Amino acid sequence: MPKLVSRPPKYSRHRRSGQAFVRLEGRQVPLGPWSNSPKSASRLAYDRIVGEWMANGRSMPRTNSGFPPLLLSELLVKYLAFAEPYYGGRIDGIKIALRYLRTTYGSTQAEDFGPLALQAIIQRMVADDLSRSYIQSLIRNVRRIFKWAAANQLVAVTTLQALQCVSGPRKGKGEARETKPVVPVDDAVVESTLPHLPPVVADMVRLQRLVGCRPTELCIMRPCDVDRKGDVWSYRPSHHKTEHHGHDRRIMFGPKAQAILLPYLDRPATDYCFSPAEVVAQQNADKMKNPDAAVRRRTRKPKRAPGLCYSEDTYRRAITRACEQAFGMPIELRAASKEYSAAYQRHKRAKQPMPEALLKAEETRREEANLWRERWTWAPNRLRHSAATEIREKFGLEAASNVLGHSRADITQMYAARDWKTAERVARELG
Repeated sequence: MPKLVSRPPKYSRHRRSGQAFVRLEGRQVPLGPWSNSPKSASRLAYDRIVGEWMANGRSMPRTNSGFPPLLLSELLVKYLAFAEPYYGGRIDGIKIALRYLRTTYGSTQAEDFGPLALQAIIQRMVADDLSRSYIQSLIRNVRRIFKWAAANQLVAVTTLQALQCVSGPRKGKGEARETKPVVPVDDAVVESTLPHLPPVVADMVRLQRLVGCRPTELCIMRPCDVDRKGDVWSYRPSHHKTEHHGHDRRIMFGPKAQAILLPYLDRPATDYCFSPAEVVAQQNADKMKNPDAAVRRRTRKPKRAPGLCYSEDTYRRAITRACEQAFGMPIELRAASKEYSAAYQRHKRAKQPMPEALLKAEETRREEANLWRERWTWAPNRLRHSAATEIREKFGLEAASNVLGHSRADITQMYAARDWKTAERVARELG
């Protein structure tokens, strides 16, 4: 029989026992109860074992031994209990890395997780269309987990050393998707978007453009965090990105920023300055003043109540919706989503699967809508890049680094565009 070269080995079923298995190198590897579901335990075990087998050049890898047994899922539970208080709950990237480890290798011994297993997970991330830079950050999170485990004598240090040998996808040398660099947003584009934003969000945009803070730092601002002594105000966020490194973060407000911020400081000291609840209340009040009865109609029991403060996601979505209105997103791209949602609810109530034609039409619409948004919309983190670029041109790289709160100037260079005007002046005089 010819050797299997292109196709992966078959997910098979044992007739007598009803167990699933895969045949590798002439022997049956048990997987658990056979199932048609792609998310069943045996299917996930099949993906894991075959992925390792293919990553090892179509041969079975060796396993480690000689360390106290601990399932990887148990290790992940221990690490999550440590990470949540240590990082202050800001562990979204760590949780995604934990999910990949748990769904693929949760039932294996933590000591047996090696470079081939990590390479198999990387291939799964590539198949999920994650970007190369995001995959690299998830790989660092995986190493961070095993570094903590080695420090607490849960796994051997050789396990961590072996994982450090995996570099991950490199630029231009793999199948991982590349992302476009984040560039400053033009001030004319921002001005065109502002009239379509709620007044509160418009002031948030103006303030972030002036001071160059992170979106999250802006969203969690409270009056008690702002020191109004002197002609320049100082704002210390209650928590920030690098506080677990012991870094202090201060954001300075000059006269222009103070004029924007002052109306939002007239509230209880511990309340958030920018509240979605206030925006919704104002929108409902404006609806009641409208003479059209259809406009005045409001939802008595909304599915989700507005939060106490904006999050980075809700702040970004508000800007995206304003861009769609400001730059004329085609109505068919927005209306098709409502039609699909209505059809989905009808089929769900009838307990019927969605027709294939509707699924393909919705997939096509989403691709077109994403292409349109990629061209015409902008995200709040680009305001930080705009501020950094302007500060670098006027005051230099060190000043931009201080304003942005970076510990090293090389990090600031990723945010502030290079000052090509200086290079032009040098070339004009010397070249």
